[in-house]
Amino acid sequence: MQIVEVLKNKNVKVIEIPKWGTYLRKMWEEKFA
Repeated sequence: MQIVEVLKNKNVKVIEIPKWGTYLRKMWEEKFA
């Protein structure tokens, strides 16, 4: 499953990026789109 790898890679970026809301919003849009 590529989703797992993407989540793991993005998880690291999420910790670095202070804009948690923006990231979570994008993830939701991609999952619900």
